[in-house]
Amino acid sequence: MVLIAGWDGEAQVKVAGVDVRLFRARALPGLGFSGLVSAGLQSALQHHVREFDVVHIHLGRHLIALAAAGACRRHQVPYVLQTHGMVIEDARPQARVADTLAVRRTLRNASAVLALTDEEESSLSSVSRGEARVIRIRNGVAPVTDAGGHARAGAPEVLFLARLHPRKRVMAFAEAAAMLHDRGISARFSVVGPDEGDLDRLLAFMSARADLPLSYDGPVAPGHSVRRLAAADVYVLPSVREVFPMTVLESISVGTPVVLTEDCGIAHELAEAGAAVISTGTAADIAGAVESILSSATRRHALAEGMRKSLAEDFGIATVAAALLSIYADRSVA
Repeated sequence: MVLIAGWDGEAQVKVAGVDVRLFRARALPGLGFSGLVSAGLQSALQHHVREFDVVHIHLGRHLIALAAAGACRRHQVPYVLQTHGMVIEDARPQARVADTLAVRRTLRNASAVLALTDEEESSLSSVSRGEARVIRIRNGVAPVTDAGGHARAGAPEVLFLARLHPRKRVMAFAEAAAMLHDRGISARFSVVGPDEGDLDRLLAFMSARADLPLSYDGPVAPGHSVRRLAAADVYVLPSVREVFPMTVLESISVGTPVVLTEDCGIAHELAEAGAAVISTGTAADIAGAVESILSSATRRHALAEGMRKSLAEDFGIATVAAALLSIYADRSVA
C-alpha cells in the first residue's frame, strides 16, 4: 500500500506498513483550499500511477485531487472516490464552473464513489446527474486501550477539538461554557484546533470573560488527536453540516462521551444506540447536554455501554476494511 499526499513541509507522517510519499503543495492566490496544487505529486503520478491496481482518492472541489483523478483516467488506472461531504450540491458560481469542467466527469468515470450518509449519496447522484456509481460505506475506528485516559486531577475537562472555522461553531462552545460556569458547574473548557477564521472572536470572548476557565491550546500535533480526546471528560462538536466526523468516532473509541448536533449525519444512529448526546446546536442546549453528563454517573455509564456496543457492531475498522477490499476487488474496479 502506498500513501501519496500533498504536504506542508512540516508534518511528520509515518504509518506502519505503508509507503508514505509526501509532496510539497501550495495554494494558488485567491483560491484557498480549492486551489491546492502540487507539481511534484502530479509528476509522480504521471510516472508511477500504472504501478497501482486501484487508486483511492479523497476528493473535494480542489485542484490537487481532481488532477490525481485525471492522471488515473489518462493511464486507464481504476480509481475509487471518497468525498467526505465535500462534494454536495452548490449553487455558487465557482462550484458550478468546477462541476462543469472537471468534477462531474471525475465522478462519472470513477469505478466507485463512496458515500457515508443518505444525504451525501443523494448529493453525489445530483452533482453527477445520476451517472456516478455511488456505494455506501462507513468510517470506522479500532478500540483504543492505551491512549492515556482521564489521568489529570481536578475539575473535569470539556473539550472542543476541531478547526476554528465558522461551520465548526467554536463560539457556541464558548457560550455554553459561560452558561455552565455561571450555573456553578465545576469544569475546565479547552479549545484545540488551528485557526480558520474564528480565533479572533474566541480570544475576544475569553478576554471579556476572564473569569471563565476557558483556554485556547492551539492545534494538536498530527496523530495526537486520539490521545487528546482520551484525556478529556466530555467532547463537544457543535458544528453543522457534518457528514461523518472522525473525531466523534475517535472519542467513542477511547470512551469519552460525545455531545454533537442533530445536524450531524450519524447523530440519529448514535442516539438510537445510546452512544452520544444529541443537541439542537444552541449554546443553551449544548450546555444542558454537557451538564447531563457531568452531573450523572448513571448517564456516563449508560453512554459508555452504548459506545462499546456501537463500536463493536457498527463502526469497527475491521468491518470497514472488509467492505473496502470487496469494492477494490470488484471486477468493475480491478
